[in-house]
Amino acid sequence: MEFGQGEKPRLPRVYTNHANVYATPYDIILEAGVKSPPSEEVTPACQLVMSPQMAKVVAQILSASVQQWEEKHGEIKLSGQVMRGPTGRSQPS
Repeated sequence: MEFGQGEKPRLPRVYTNHANVYATPYDIILEAGVKSPPSEEVTPACQLVMSPQMAKVVAQILSASVQQWEEKHGEIKLSGQVMRGPTGRSQPS
């Protein structure tokens, strides 16, 4: 598919309320999906596969964006949610 000057491709937009991160020696994989009640089953929606260097850039961009959002709208509370670290063990948020 070719695009003229100034034209941008339409990219798919994916909603997510659940994410997992996996790592290999060469890649970081961010898997996004949707967790639906009542079963809490997760339906994967997409995967972003990137180098560890790109993952660090994305993490910095996301961190800065969340900080700016919180400065404008207030702190985002995560109480009651559980995050899992790279080992897969639960870590309180």
